[in-house]
Amino acid sequence: MELWLLTSGSWLIYRSARSIIYHTEPTTCTLRNGLQRGETATVNDLPDDADPCEYCEPPWPEELADIQKIRYEFPRQSVKQARTPADVITKLTTARDRGGVTNIIWSKPVQDLLDQAAERFPEFGIRNIT
Repeated sequence: MELWLLTSGSWLIYRSARSIIYHTEPTTCTLRNGLQRGETATVNDLPDDADPCEYCEPPWPEELADIQKIRYEFPRQSVKQARTPADVITKLTTARDRGGVTNIIWSKPVQDLLDQAAERFPEFGIRNIT
């Protein structure tokens, strides 16, 4: 994750996520929102360091046929803009599940990013987090 202060005074949040895990197709491994992990793929879509999921246990890459379907967690990127440090915190810690229920999640990467931001920008101090 990266956080940028724009010349306009607003903030840009950049997230990039990469996994080397792949799953069976279909898979019983789901996200918080209940959807299956990953997207439909084949062995040709996997990176060289791909690992089979330890829960749904798909075959090792060398055992997969070229046309056999699996589910791979492709790299993801997102960009969000926030007006204030409080908006940044909300965007980084708020997740909505499939049923529309909002959850507040303080992951280690989010906490690390906010700690770094607070070192440079006092607006991210503890008073804005509570």
